[in-house]
Amino acid sequence: MVKQPSKIQVEKLSCYYNDKCVLQTLSLDICKNEILSIIGPSNSGKTTFLRTLNRMNDFDHNYSRKGMVFLDEENIFHMNMEKLRMRVGMLFAMPIPLPMTIYENIIYAPKRLGIAPKGKSGKDAIVERALKDASLWDEVKDRLNSSAMKMSGGQQQRLCIARILAVNPEVILFDEPCSGLDPISTAKVEETMRALKKKYTIILVTNNVKQASRVSDVTAFFLMSRLVEINKTAELFVSPKEKETEDYITGRFG
Repeated sequence: MVKQPSKIQVEKLSCYYNDKCVLQTLSLDICKNEILSIIGPSNSGKTTFLRTLNRMNDFDHNYSRKGMVFLDEENIFHMNMEKLRMRVGMLFAMPIPLPMTIYENIIYAPKRLGIAPKGKSGKDAIVERALKDASLWDEVKDRLNSSAMKMSGGQQQRLCIARILAVNPEVILFDEPCSGLDPISTAKVEETMRALKKKYTIILVTNNVKQASRVSDVTAFFLMSRLVEINKTAELFVSPKEKETEDYITGRFG
């Protein structure tokens, strides 16, 4: 298999809250069209790293950072934040649908950003494409004008995925996307992630080790604010190089 080019390059990234270092000198490359899972116990820096990739931490006055992150060789810390977030979308643990119809949820961001077509047919095409890519179209195509608040939790999470896809991102960040979902809904979200890999680069933070083993191409293990090990998922789970990694994935701690 031909290795894909790097989509994101992280160079000596350290993150702090006040004087406490929560991520230490992290360097790694994330390839285009791969799913990278990040596993590790709580307070190991996983979500801080994810939020740094679309600069969500920038609004926290207690947060600071050192190092660089490049998206297609462009330093994200020098980019316009709104443009960065069009390219790097983020999905949170709990689905947060807007209090409007399914259709309006999808078209809201393209309209706000000024990238929605003027005609209804063009908007319809965006909504249909986003819902299909989020594996939700067949379930909601006959009720697009009903309230998104009436959808199940699993459907709402896939709606939030579709909302991200509507603005044509390049990278999607998933922060514990299945933590509140039942096993059937979790399986649908995982299936969606695997399908999305064909078009997007995906970074998944998960506390579910089995989920990481099921969906990701590469897995990184974080512990106590540092990257302990990163490798192809099949190799890391079968033959971890570090004892800390083996202890975590076998349930001996964490």
